[in-house]
Amino acid sequence: MAAFEAVVEVTMREVLLRELVRALLRDCYLPREAPAQMWGGEGSGWRCDVCGHPIAHGEAEYELLFTRPGDSGLHLHRPCYEMWEIERQRP
Repeated sequence: MAAFEAVVEVTMREVLLRELVRALLRDCYLPREAPAQMWGGEGSGWRCDVCGHPIAHGEAEYELLFTRPGDSGLHLHRPCYEMWEIERQRP
């Protein structure tokens, strides 16, 4: 039963993350265009611009810069970045 519960938990987290990213895209908080520059590395403690949780040391962090005026960039956890990449390209 524990394995089934773990699968359900992972699936529910993915569903919730997808809905969160879609809402942020819909409300124009997250851009749909590809970043002009992107870096990846170890977490620096910045808050993720998708989920709002700190990106801890030992976690992968993506920093994205865009060409929008006044853009200060985005910091994302790897799963948040991956979901944003999928959803931003949806028609």
